[in-house]
Amino acid sequence: MSTTLVIGATGHVGRPLVAELSSRQVAVRALVRRPDAAGLPAGVELVAGDLADLASVSAAAAGVDRVFLVWPFTTSEGFGAVLDALGSDVRRLVYLSSAGSVPFHDEVEALIAQSGLSWTFLRPSGFAVNTLGWAAGIQAGEVRLPYGAAARPLIDERDTAAVGVRALLEPGHAGKVHELSGPVALTQVEQVSTIASVLGREVRFVELTPEEGRAMFRAAWGDSPYVDGAIAGLAQWVHTPERTTTTVADILGRPAIPFRAWVEANAPRFGAQEA
Repeated sequence: MSTTLVIGATGHVGRPLVAELSSRQVAVRALVRRPDAAGLPAGVELVAGDLADLASVSAAAAGVDRVFLVWPFTTSEGFGAVLDALGSDVRRLVYLSSAGSVPFHDEVEALIAQSGLSWTFLRPSGFAVNTLGWAAGIQAGEVRLPYGAAARPLIDERDTAAVGVRALLEPGHAGKVHELSGPVALTQVEQVSTIASVLGREVRFVELTPEEGRAMFRAAWGDSPYVDGAIAGLAQWVHTPERTTTTVADILGRPAIPFRAWVEANAPRFGAQEA
């Protein structure tokens, strides 16, 4: 079997994806900034570089016919040049996109669709792993957020990776958009309660006003375009929860991993051991 290039191999989705490819005895090459610190499975071929270094992209893609790609920027600027740098050997591209309409993801998808490559887009819902951003509050016994009733079916990154592996290796995924989610939508209050229950801690949810939430996000993210989008999304999910799909189960032949199971597997990362 030919080599698969993973761009974004050390990220939340890329790491379990590389691990599963390796476990299947698939030859994997990874484009990484620091090969000495990548921490990827033995046997993975490491190429030093990143998406801003087009020569390194070309070197990593030489002789590769399948690519899994994470675009880590908030604009599509420069993506066309990266597509060109992948070269003529690449035939198959699986792109990690996002649920909902995110302008730069929409633009990147359009460029891929026009490229002539065989493509698959993965559009996961909110990542369960993002709740690790609440770790300090969990330890302090108080999580402060706007729109506690906003509900999302958070997805385990392992499920997204597993679908990505199948899209890379199996037939039937070309030209498909896979909308991925966890098995059930939970409000932010329920998410915090689940984490507290697994950790055996008392954690209070403090409801912020939208203005307080926007100020908190700006303090954390600066003038990121995500701030207004995050507030708008949370407001929408209070009345219309983020969509739950069966795609993970349909493709993997097993249910999507529940949020509680994700928390149990990641409890030490919140700074406390399981009860």
